[in-house]
Amino acid sequence: MDRLRTDLVLFFLVVATLGPLGCNKGLEPPPATQSSSISGTIHFPKIWPPKDSIVTTALALVELMPPFADSTLFKGLNTTVLPISLNYGSGDTTFIYDNLKPGIYGYLGVAQLTGKDILNDWKVVGFAHDALDSAIAFDLHSGEHIQNVDITVRFDSLPRQPFTK
Repeated sequence: MDRLRTDLVLFFLVVATLGPLGCNKGLEPPPATQSSSISGTIHFPKIWPPKDSIVTTALALVELMPPFADSTLFKGLNTTVLPISLNYGSGDTTFIYDNLKPGIYGYLGVAQLTGKDILNDWKVVGFAHDALDSAIAFDLHSGEHIQNVDITVRFDSLPRQPFTK
């Protein structure tokens, strides 16, 4: 009887020790997705084009990789994230896109609407790019916060435009 008791105690000790190691938490809900963000600074030149030549200036974060239609910069079309409107004559300005869902964002740029056609009259005046002047794609993971993104606006020498024509 003592041998049986010893074997049972040993069995329960082994099960108690190894039991938690064998659990894969299969019934546990997946971890909640945390929002992500991209932030940085837009550097503007001191002299802007005449005010009557610009309808609006906006920072736009686009999920698509260039090239894309310029209508993509307008809110609600394709997969564009809401553009951030910028004031005429602004100096260096900080920005933040927060509460972003994880994923790839293919283009971040400052664009100006220069005419009445909100779908087709856009031109990019600055964008986030690497040393080779290629657009930076942002691969945001859950809870990731990309900071210190710099965009330099060039009104006098426009960067390569990301649009299909």
